[in-house]
Amino acid sequence: MHCLLDEQKGMEIGETYRTRKQAKTFIGYIAQAEKERVQKEFAAGKFLSLMSDGCTDSAVIEEEIIYGRQAVKGQISVKFLGIEAVTKANAENITSAITAGLGLEEGTWKKKLVAVSTDGAAVMLGGKSGVVTRLTADLPHVLPIHCMPHRLELSFKDDASKNPCHKKLDALLTGLYTFYHYSPLNRANLKASFESLGKKPLMPTRATGTRWVSHLLTALDHFLRGYSAIVQHLEQIQSPDSTGVRSDQQAKARNYYRAATSLDVIKYTWFLFDVLAHLSNLSRKMQKTNVTMAALHEALQSTKTVLLTYKRKPGPMLQSFGNKTTFEGRELSGDGRSFQSSHPNLIDDLVANTENRFGHVKGGVLHATNIADFGFWPDKVNMTDFGDAAVDILVGHFKPVLEDAGVQVDKVADEWTILRSKVYQQPDWLEFIKKVTWCELNRRYFEECPNVLQLVDLLLTLPASTAECERGFNHMKMIKSDWRSSLSGKSVGELMSVLLLSADIKNFDPKPAINIWFHDVQQRRRLDFMDGKTSTAAEMDDAEPEEDFMCVGQGCLLSIMSKKYDDELDKDFEVE
Repeated sequence: MHCLLDEQKGMEIGETYRTRKQAKTFIGYIAQAEKERVQKEFAAGKFLSLMSDGCTDSAVIEEEIIYGRQAVKGQISVKFLGIEAVTKANAENITSAITAGLGLEEGTWKKKLVAVSTDGAAVMLGGKSGVVTRLTADLPHVLPIHCMPHRLELSFKDDASKNPCHKKLDALLTGLYTFYHYSPLNRANLKASFESLGKKPLMPTRATGTRWVSHLLTALDHFLRGYSAIVQHLEQIQSPDSTGVRSDQQAKARNYYRAATSLDVIKYTWFLFDVLAHLSNLSRKMQKTNVTMAALHEALQSTKTVLLTYKRKPGPMLQSFGNKTTFEGRELSGDGRSFQSSHPNLIDDLVANTENRFGHVKGGVLHATNIADFGFWPDKVNMTDFGDAAVDILVGHFKPVLEDAGVQVDKVADEWTILRSKVYQQPDWLEFIKKVTWCELNRRYFEECPNVLQLVDLLLTLPASTAECERGFNHMKMIKSDWRSSLSGKSVGELMSVLLLSADIKNFDPKPAINIWFHDVQQRRRLDFMDGKTSTAAEMDDAEPEEDFMCVGQGCLLSIMSKKYDDELDKDFEVE
């Protein structure tokens, strides 16, 4: 289609490479060029962290995705490295898949490895034979990092599962979702209920089965904003006067109506909305691509402080509800005693679980990384020995990898003192420290303090989550959909490399891919071989079943560019 459009504009496209099979070939070379570029970037860097996660694709094949993270002179870079199919999701096979997906020599990446971030599954973080243990054998300095958003989710679930009010609310939200999601009739009637009230339809969403706290917050938001229409519909279909409604549907509606008009449930919903608003903000911070371990220290502490205040006084949403016994014109049943007795326990348990699951951040190596967060830097009065102990801890722990990177570890402590002094000597140091970045400090002081700034690069390399892997799986599911479940693992990897690593078409430079394609052949490329000939062969080629038909546009783009640069390549390269 793109080629036909270009021909209408007067461009000479040619016939040789205008087939789906050739489009797939070009996609492979584009992916190869992009992967080689990324591998060179990581090979040139001094430190490396790996992020890995697993997921089942549309063909029910276990896929392991691998991302790499590094920092060079204060600039953080997170890149897709590969995706590999796993025949059996055990530690041995996953380890082999990660090693193969890296595309780097083992001696190269192991010398630079400082951390491996995964979810909390036993197969990944098992102490005896888990994937991380296998990857980091004989590398005691490498930090195994359990994805922080997963930890936060587990902290909340550990607490909520024991709370009676939460059990009622969870059953209500789950029931409403299935009640309307799987019944077109109920869904249509709910929309009619919204329209009768003059409101925009807002369907109940799934509150369970997801990893991020924000999904539960969304479910609460939809429930509260759509409350009047939902309750109105439930009241209608549970009525004995309603016709054409099955008895089981009436029974479900009756139970949901009873729960939705309970004072305990409504007050707990507003209370939970306040709590989840802060947990969701914290989760989103943890999921940012460039977030550092250091930046999460302060965020964790401030979130816990706010949650503890909700024991003494209500949050903004619960406060707005006040002591009402009605909501959206509906009289609520019960006296609210269950809520009054259970919500302080939720806060206590949540803070305790958070302390337990994030306790490792309070001390040791991970706590020492807070020197990389300017939010932790004190005022001038207390700056004298700030960070000295942390630098000693970090240098002692990461000494092998620092020395392999060419860092003179005996000079780091003195350079830290010099760098700290220079920051505090700024005329308006308070404003300076609020706005300055490590990129700026590298630009100013790298010549004078190269060793300590490389230590900071190591700290910035440490990942806080595997959220980037989750985003990668979203792309994989769009590429390998139910309609394209026959895509091979190689094709999926190539398409994801093009999607995630290459520039958009406007800024895409095809020369590296063309160079690889032009020389990856025994004989000279005949770019005009099919020009002027019958199109039968091309049509037969194009008629073959081809799984990568979505690549035709980019393949044709590369074929067009290959003709454009043909004369240039003839000059630059000798082809026998």
